[in-house]
Amino acid sequence: MTQSQIDLLAKSGKPMSRIRIKSPQSGTVIEKSAVDGDYVKTGDNLYRVADLSSVWLMLDLFPDDASAVRFGQQVEAEIQSVPGEVFTGRVAFIAPTVNAETRTVRVRVEIMNFDGKLRPGDYATARVTVPVV
Repeated sequence: MTQSQIDLLAKSGKPMSRIRIKSPQSGTVIEKSAVDGDYVKTGDNLYRVADLSSVWLMLDLFPDDASAVRFGQQVEAEIQSVPGEVFTGRVAFIAPTVNAETRTVRVRVEIMNFDGKLRPGDYATARVTVPVV
């Protein structure tokens, strides 16, 4: 609650059945933890808000393929929910270890999402072009 909302509530001395809560940051609600009628107290998480102007594409590569990938390399991706459109991004991180269960290396690609077409949790097919050695 903002300070003016708290002051108004204290001045009226009456409980309010509905209160508009202002987020301290702008963005898109990606998770809702509370529902209408829930009792909430200070510190409870009500919503999770994220800035989706840039999204991460997480790739799982076999170690021999990951060894050819470099920081900053361009990646092209076709997103399952946006068929026929190709998005480009850059490699931002390559995990230093191999996942023991999947035997893959995680690679993070950052893609700009100015038009809001990309959504967290979607699937993609990616293409990383590496130089032949």
